[in-house]
Amino acid sequence: MRLKEKLESMSLEDYAIIEHTVRERMLRFSDSSLTVAKDEEVSAVTIYMAKSGRRMLGTTSDLRPVGLEAFVEALASSLRTSPEAEYAHLPEGPFKYTHNGDADERLAEADLAELVERAINSALEAGAERVSGTLTAHLTELAISTSAGAEGSDFRTGIELNVRAFCGKEASGHDLSVATKLERFEPESAGRTAGEYSVLAKNPRPIKEGRYDVMMGPTVAASMFELIGLHASAFEIDAGLSIFTEKLDEKVAVEGFTLIDHGQIENGLDS
Repeated sequence: MRLKEKLESMSLEDYAIIEHTVRERMLRFSDSSLTVAKDEEVSAVTIYMAKSGRRMLGTTSDLRPVGLEAFVEALASSLRTSPEAEYAHLPEGPFKYTHNGDADERLAEADLAELVERAINSALEAGAERVSGTLTAHLTELAISTSAGAEGSDFRTGIELNVRAFCGKEASGHDLSVATKLERFEPESAGRTAGEYSVLAKNPRPIKEGRYDVMMGPTVAASMFELIGLHASAFEIDAGLSIFTEKLDEKVAVEGFTLIDHGQIENGLDS
């Protein structure tokens, strides 16, 4: 099925097609030994369509011609019954897309088991008694085509390691390493830090009830900022799913906090 020709024939005011294929390689380890290995590839298509003040968005992984046909018809049916709302048309292309070259094809064949071993050994050397976690490498291909003349493609890679080190029955420590290229990936550092934290957690001490200044580590702060970034999405706000919905012109953060959406930041996962 030729998606573009099908959507062109539907007299839509706007449409966009995004094709994405993701290959994910994953290793899971427990008690300092590998326990699970997985290598899978998933392809999907996302379609956006708009007409007469109505919009609809959907994704399908059924790429058979009959499956795509049914998917488009279902989207069109939902579009006709969706409520009308004010919306901006897709920007007119063509556009010039660039890539910062921050991708690493070597992740398709990299020895992930060896990387896990380095992390485990570093954690044990730092004092941990046993180590668990996951290592995931992903390679993503994207392509977009819109009714407004935008065309482009992209290739992204990333590798993520989460290490949980244990010391005794209850004490544990966590750290991670993420990168877009192998040369920036630091499994030893993640393992060592997780191991050190597990040792420090062995003898917790009570503190008095009160008000304290708290310094957040990178992983805690990143979890918060990730949610803030998600909720700052125009799509999330427009759909009413964001904490920032109907907050225009209101103060939503402390002075001095700045969040920048940088689509091509070096070593930025999914950038």
